[in-house]
Amino acid sequence: MKKEGIYNIVEEKTYDEGQVIFNEDSIEDELFIIISGLVETSKSVQGRRFVIETLQPGDIFGEMELAGGMKMGLTATAVQNTMLGVIDREPFHQEYKQLSRQFRNILESIPVRLKKMLDRACDFSA
Repeated sequence: MKKEGIYNIVEEKTYDEGQVIFNEDSIEDELFIIISGLVETSKSVQGRRFVIETLQPGDIFGEMELAGGMKMGLTATAVQNTMLGVIDREPFHQEYKQLSRQFRNILESIPVRLKKMLDRACDFSA
């Protein structure tokens, strides 16, 4: 189902409470926007699960892999029955390529720093 608007949502997917959307070992090729429900992101460190953030309707996730080209190593789980809009890589990159190279460099540096901070924080949690 293709929708027009601020986001080019290719498909809508529903997830039941507790259902894993993706795990920290997977490589995501999609960007997600929460239409309804809640999504929790977490990371496992030495067998312990740490919640990073609870996302709400309107929040976007999966952007780090697409914009930064790097695996963040997080698990995303539906906290309740949740509907997500899925944005495929191609529409995202079509928009992204229209930005200047300098601005893309700035945006691409953000995930690198966030990943370093997340990994460092996990080192302290262990």
